[in-house]
Amino acid sequence: MKKMQQNQARIKIINKKMEEKEKNMSSDASSGKSVNLSLSGMTCASCANIIERTLNKVPGVKKASVNFSAEKALVFLMKKTPAKKI
Repeated sequence: MKKMQQNQARIKIINKKMEEKEKNMSSDASSGKSVNLSLSGMTCASCANIIERTLNKVPGVKKASVNFSAEKALVFLMKKTPAKKI
């Protein structure tokens, strides 16, 4: 039970950080396109971190943010990058 509470506390912290990150990223939205992706199959915050780092390495991606508990990714693209490329 204690481990479950610790995990829930960690998830809340991660969600708060992701919300702050998304607010900071919103200023970049005006300079290009953004795409919201639905994700599934993530089993831990580490999975979300791996996906986020991988998305940030994709050519044409300006910034990416993955929210583990919401199972979503917010991806900001460079102006000339078509969303289909992602």
